[in-house]
Amino acid sequence: MRRYLLIVAALAVAAPLLVINNNSWSSADEAEHCIAVVLYQTDDGEFVLSDPECTTGSYDDLAISMGIGSFTSDGEVAAGSRYATLARHYDGDWYSGSSLSIAGSSCGGGWLNLSSSWDNRINSTWTFSGTCARVKHFDGSGLTGSYQSTWPRGTLSYMKNRANSIQYLG
Repeated sequence: MRRYLLIVAALAVAAPLLVINNNSWSSADEAEHCIAVVLYQTDDGEFVLSDPECTTGSYDDLAISMGIGSFTSDGEVAAGSRYATLARHYDGDWYSGSSLSIAGSSCGGGWLNLSSSWDNRINSTWTFSGTCARVKHFDGSGLTGSYQSTWPRGTLSYMKNRANSIQYLG
């Protein structure tokens, strides 16, 4: 009887930890990868984005089909590509889970308000070689409130699951 009580007690402690430690909005099996393209930038620097294209398959295949490449070492979009990935945002720590990539032709300090499906969801951000070395994650819309930067990539700490707007800087 004592052995069964120990097993039940261990399960009572371990089960909530399994739920708490699952900080990603999706498991690897159901991860969705989306890419939104910067259509233009307003006078105040806000990016106006296309509707995102998404897949539960290969991110690379989606990027190729959309003409998304990379930046060259001098900050130009690679030959044969219409756009480059400015940053890729993940809902899991250390670049795991579902992702939202923003693609465009330059960073230039542009910014965006996150859609309702990505508000308060980002845990980590990866930037690519080129001009977008710093990404600032703001607590409020329109670049307001507290912020945390990733240089050039990283998992957020105090801004984890709090970003409502993002700025892309060189």
